[in-house]
Amino acid sequence: MVKSFTKEEFGVHSDILWLPDTFGYSGQLPQIMQICDIKYFLSQKLSWNLTNTFPHHTFIWKGIDQSRVLAHFPPGDTYESELKIKDVLKTVSNNKDKGRTHDQMLLFGHGDGGGGPTPEMIDRLDRISSVPGMPRIVRSTPEKFFAAVESSSNMLCEWWGELYFELHRGTYTTHAKIKESNRVAEFWMTDIEFLSSLDLNNLISCSKIEEMWKTVLFNQFHDILPGSSIEQVFIDAMEDYTILLKLYNEEWERIRDVVMPDSKSFVVNPYNWSRRQVITMNDEEEALIEVPGTYIGSVSLVTPVANASVFVLEDGICLCNNLIKAVFSLEGRLKSLIHKPTQRECLEAGSMGNRFVIFDDVPCFGMLGM
Repeated sequence: MVKSFTKEEFGVHSDILWLPDTFGYSGQLPQIMQICDIKYFLSQKLSWNLTNTFPHHTFIWKGIDQSRVLAHFPPGDTYESELKIKDVLKTVSNNKDKGRTHDQMLLFGHGDGGGGPTPEMIDRLDRISSVPGMPRIVRSTPEKFFAAVESSSNMLCEWWGELYFELHRGTYTTHAKIKESNRVAEFWMTDIEFLSSLDLNNLISCSKIEEMWKTVLFNQFHDILPGSSIEQVFIDAMEDYTILLKLYNEEWERIRDVVMPDSKSFVVNPYNWSRRQVITMNDEEEALIEVPGTYIGSVSLVTPVANASVFVLEDGICLCNNLIKAVFSLEGRLKSLIHKPTQRECLEAGSMGNRFVIFDDVPCFGMLGM
């Protein structure tokens, strides 16, 4: 969607993923970038690492499927330099890939809130460029920078897999309701896009679907989805998801009536995995069905097989099915969890599961507690 925006608004095709302020990067990202015809990646966030210093500034980032993209972390460790002499010198001295590449990027201007370069910064740039002994500075574009680096990238080191950020802890769990709503919203969009793909006569307008996607993507902003923003932001986001659910139901019915007017005779599974679950048939009758992935067709009923049992023990309760055996104490503590096919005990000897553990949330720098 961003590539479409830059093409429509600016008439350019962007092949750079520019993410200076996101809290870590999945090892799947190079593969996704290649699918989207994006060749280059820029960030500076890992310069904030609390424990380990990331070993490169310019490198080949290799995804978990071996996809490769050219990555650059500006050695100045910022995306809002004021172009002072110390910023320029740090960009050169801090570069961890000297000898492998001769080019570094220095990002300047007021960022993280906007404003851009000031006249003073531009004047400073002109003055520094003419000072003997200072590094040579060339005003350029990201595209020209990456093209120059790529032409001599045969000596660059590789980093394979996730780019983990060692500072903003808890962003995988904080504000779990926001994270759940985001994932459910992604499922909603998958449902609608799968069903609309059956419209072979182009009878369905996609404008509403695009607006729904914009809401989903907006709430994936790096301070909303990670749970690192202020309270009002999350209140607004949950209101967005409530509206999105209403739109989803309306769109699903509208598209279904176009592509499947006799929809009560079919079951739809838009996902690429098989599903076995209980559904409601004829508005009241419940039935267990099993369907393959990416499936549209008639319903295949499944006869339920009772394979779960409960035993009362002297000191607790045992729950079993064909996959697991779980033993709970009389207080509700999980004492044992066995994977029956392998007979593997999942808990350490003498330990208990389902424990609630409370930690003090002490911010590192007075404001970054999450």
